[in-house]
Amino acid sequence: MDRSAGTKKVTAFLTIISVVFIAIGVIIGALGGIMYFADKQESDRCTEIVTAVVTDMRQSSSSHAQAPVFSFTADGKVYTVKMNTYSSPPKYSVGDTAELRYDPTDPNSVYVDSDNFLRYMAIGFGGGGVLEIAVGIITMFAKKRYKKNRESIMYQ
Repeated sequence: MDRSAGTKKVTAFLTIISVVFIAIGVIIGALGGIMYFADKQESDRCTEIVTAVVTDMRQSSSSHAQAPVFSFTADGKVYTVKMNTYSSPPKYSVGDTAELRYDPTDPNSVYVDSDNFLRYMAIGFGGGGVLEIAVGIITMFAKKRYKKNRESIMYQ
């Protein structure tokens, strides 16, 4: 009787751990998917290619990282776009040129192919989600094996 109560507690605990890992994995994986599709949507929307010049570098308020400010001409008008991807050391310097794509309906919306930050975040979150789900599934199998082994010991 005492062993049975202990077995139930352990299997209940392992069930909770499994469900928590799987739930966290689904949430993290979903965030990765959202990031991937946001990046893809921005990439698909920005179809016009232009060469932009780095006119300034913005300093992060919390570190030494910097983000470029691009200027380019589209349909005879000059646009200036402040990027939000900071890096240290900076990827660009003032005066550098970079190829970027902009949305023809909103030239202030740009996509830099070489800016892989969101892509890497999506891969990281997606991979982390898969790993969490795998740990949850492995824990479920461990629970079943534990319960089976305990039952066979109890009935011998």
